[in-house]
Order: sequence, then C-alpha cells, then structure tokens
Amino acid sequence: MSKTKTEPKEYKMFEGCVIGNRIPFIEASARKVFDILGIKTSEGPFACCPDPTGLKQVDHSSWLALGARNLIIAEDEKKDIVSLCNGCFQTLKVANHELKHDEHEKEKVNKILESVDKEFKGTIDVHHFVEVLHAVDHNKIKENV
Repeated sequence: MSKTKTEPKEYKMFEGCVIGNRIPFIEASARKVFDILGIKTSEGPFACCPDPTGLKQVDHSSWLALGARNLIIAEDEKKDIVSLCNGCFQTLKVANHELKHDEHEKEKVNKILESVDKEFKGTIDVHHFVEVLHAVDHNKIKENV
C-alpha cells in the first residue's frame, strides 16, 4: 500500500566546493533525477559550507556565521536548501539547528553578519538529496526507473 507524499517544492541547490569541481557526475545525475521527478531547483551565490570539522574546532562562531550566510541566501528566497554533499549537509543542518535553538549563538552570529547587512532568522530547513527523494511518492519514482 502506497503512502501518499507531498508534491515536490522548489529548493535552493547547494553544490558546495567538492561536488561541482571534483565529482560533477553526481551533480549532473541529481539534476537529471530532479528534472524527471518535477523537483525544481535554483542556484544561489553560496560560498563554501564551511567544512564541518576544521574551522568548527578552531572558531565555532565564525563557522556558524559562514554557514548562516549560506542559509540566509535561501531564507531571502523563502526556499529550503537541498545538499548533494554529506559534509555540506552536516554543516548547514547543524548550523541551522544550533542557530534556531541557541539564542546566545544566534545573537553572536547576527552581530558578525551585521557587517555584510545580513541577519539569520531561522525560516528555512536543510535537506539531503536522499531526503528530498524520500518525500516523493514512490510510485512516481517507480514509473521513471
């Protein structure tokens, strides 16, 4: 028995620094799959995610601010982010969660972001490519395999 799922919406595609440059076939196949399933994506002027291990250990607030800048790009268009890269997904998902649930960190990050006229509001979510596919009615996927 099929569980009805919601129709796809439009996402901001976060490619990150690795996917498009080192493994572009993943990006190409994801775009093809999204196109076939009617999932719309658009690009944004994103920066590096940043890496979920290096900078985070050295300067947590800067790591959060860089992640927040990327989240704000999607917030400005009221679109959730879809990430193809596991590292980018981890960074953006964790940064989004921390900033939504830790008012002190959110205030610190927004103070940093004032210098570039940005403010994190916490209005979007971050999804992995596989999560987005999981939200599609499996019959629609079966029809296209």
